[in-house]
Amino acid sequence: MKFIATGILPCTRKYSNIALAQTLGHEHCNIASNDDKSDTYLPVSDQEVFKRVPDLNSKTFKDHMLIPQLGWRALFSNEMIKYKTGSALLYKEYVQGSTAAHHYPMSIIPRKFSARIPGDIYVSAYALDNFNYHLVDGKLVRMSIAPSVNAQGQVPLLHSIYGDITIVIIFSGQPPHSDSAAAMSWKRAIEDDHNVLMTLYNPHSIGLKWIHNRYVNAVAAGIVESTKFVSVNSRLTVDTTIDLHQYRKELPSVLVVDKAGYIRWHAIGTVTKESLALLKYCLEKLSYE
Repeated sequence: MKFIATGILPCTRKYSNIALAQTLGHEHCNIASNDDKSDTYLPVSDQEVFKRVPDLNSKTFKDHMLIPQLGWRALFSNEMIKYKTGSALLYKEYVQGSTAAHHYPMSIIPRKFSARIPGDIYVSAYALDNFNYHLVDGKLVRMSIAPSVNAQGQVPLLHSIYGDITIVIIFSGQPPHSDSAAAMSWKRAIEDDHNVLMTLYNPHSIGLKWIHNRYVNAVAAGIVESTKFVSVNSRLTVDTTIDLHQYRKELPSVLVVDKAGYIRWHAIGTVTKESLALLKYCLEKLSYE
């Protein structure tokens, strides 16, 4: 669902509260009026999903997502915003207070309605330090219980995933549902042959840089042996926060990104049977594009 200026086709502008749209920073999105009580279920274009995911509960899908107030308006209101994307896809409803996965669509999002990973998000990639291992009698042996890691320098997140279908799992480090253990539960639920990138988004002040670096190194040490890991180096804009579905920091977000960097499926929250089944279905469908 791309709504920033990177060449994505804009959705029809039909929201009634322009102030809310300006707060979110989106010029090309649909934001439903707060007076809209309609629960109309739009037809699903891809009926195959019901065959592939037989336990799919279509009654729990809506034509909008509920997003909290962001930016300075969050200081004055906690009212949820009905956020529409312009596509006919339905999204898993959010139940307030629940940590279960939500907001995921029934199928892959058409590219013209998809957000693209912005090219100005820079991340630090981490890898195991070579000094952790030594060759002993022809075998590679780890010499420490807690391996040390090295930052590989800053690179654009888009460059890290471009050219491959990638599952980007973003977490804030906030326990109990958005720490590394909770994020890795998605990784364990997904088959190993998929390209997974664990991404920490934990903004910090300049005065806490040293402490933050030690924290990131500790998180990386527990992840890099099993999958790739990067850390976002700067704060996301309000617009990008919505695109990457990081508006609930207490929960991880899972993004399926195609070879060109477009987000074609997403989920927020802890993994569920239904969300995992849809994720695998969408990965298979996307592989044929």
